[in-house]
Amino acid sequence: MHVEDKHHSLVVHTRPAADPAGTLAELTPRLRSLAADTGLETVPGRFVLELRPPGVDKGAALRRIVSSYDARAVVYVGDDVGDLAAFDTVAALRSESVPGLTVASVDPELDDAPRELAERADLVLAGPRAVVAWLTALAAAIGD
Repeated sequence: MHVEDKHHSLVVHTRPAADPAGTLAELTPRLRSLAADTGLETVPGRFVLELRPPGVDKGAALRRIVSSYDARAVVYVGDDVGDLAAFDTVAALRSESVPGLTVASVDPELDDAPRELAERADLVLAGPRAVVAWLTALAAAIGD
């Protein structure tokens, strides 16, 4: 396993462990206790547990980016439950007349993407390679 410093949060990844699910199950109670003791919240994902301050999520970050750039449209691509907050922000932006698209990257080889992500997405692509191909085609279409 390893710990990733995301500047505003820490993410404990157990995918590299011999038993990712078992390692996550073993660590989760201790990490939740640590988070509670330090005023953080825990957010589960695919073989990860994120510890972060309350109110710090991808939806809030997306809202700040859209506002700071005065974006006229937004596309958000996600692959885990932590991206659902950004999907919510895209929905809120739509209600504010900012066009938006949510895209789920669901790698069929891993078959571990959260079902809710794909259910809530406007478009589902078959993993990172498909996302890159789609973004490349989108960029080319915009450039024409």
